[in-house]
Amino acid sequence: MNIYEALNKVITYIEDNLDKEININKIAQILGTNKDTAKRLFSLITNISLNEYIKKRRLSKAAYDIDVKREKIIDVALKYGYENPVSFSRAFKRFHGKLPKEIKKKASYNNFLPFNFNIDNNNDLISLTIKNINRMVLYGIWTNVETSNVPKKSTPFWNDFKICSKNAIRYGVLTYNSEDTSKGKYWICLPYEFTGSDKLVIKEGKYLSITCPNTQANLIKKITDAAYFRNSKDKDYKLTLEHNIEIYYNNQVEILLPIH
Repeated sequence: MNIYEALNKVITYIEDNLDKEININKIAQILGTNKDTAKRLFSLITNISLNEYIKKRRLSKAAYDIDVKREKIIDVALKYGYENPVSFSRAFKRFHGKLPKEIKKKASYNNFLPFNFNIDNNNDLISLTIKNINRMVLYGIWTNVETSNVPKKSTPFWNDFKICSKNAIRYGVLTYNSEDTSKGKYWICLPYEFTGSDKLVIKEGKYLSITCPNTQANLIKKITDAAYFRNSKDKDYKLTLEHNIEIYYNNQVEILLPIH
């Protein structure tokens, strides 16, 4: 068993025990070392301490339990090892930027996905927010694409799109073929009709939101793939192959991936 296989077993053990006591000796056993070396190894590879990783995963699960399962805040606090609601709310606010009671009212919140390791490790790319998105009506033009290599078509497609200013809010939408998800359409959209445009309706729903620091198609693809890769370890939210939305704001992009 190589180091990445061992680390994935560690992540599985942590995921199975987030609402229980997590035994560092057990993690060390999986990694075939002592607990001090196990902690240093985890931190060295992930750039985050083992304790901080567990804390962020528990606070992510706590938000899910409050938002989706509608569990009582005090019950969630106790489930994830907090002695009282005050200490839980304090830690929750530091991580999510909001109090637990605000999540009950459908506020957006952070989602720290479980790590998933391979040789090309992209765990450091992903910082996610859960958002409820209202129904959107967009108008755009589209081209057929292979979903495994969207930048090959999307980059020249954007280069030829001269209808609006680069400072205007623009949308890139990848819609998957329901019968063959290796194929799809890539749309360039605006929030208003223009000559030659078709209507595209995005239904209301819950999305993972990722901020990409620039508009390079290859980086957008890399970050999106990393999100899907890490999401495979998440037992709560699952990404769906319906459509991916890119919202372009000047020199950065917000990526929205539908979840259920």
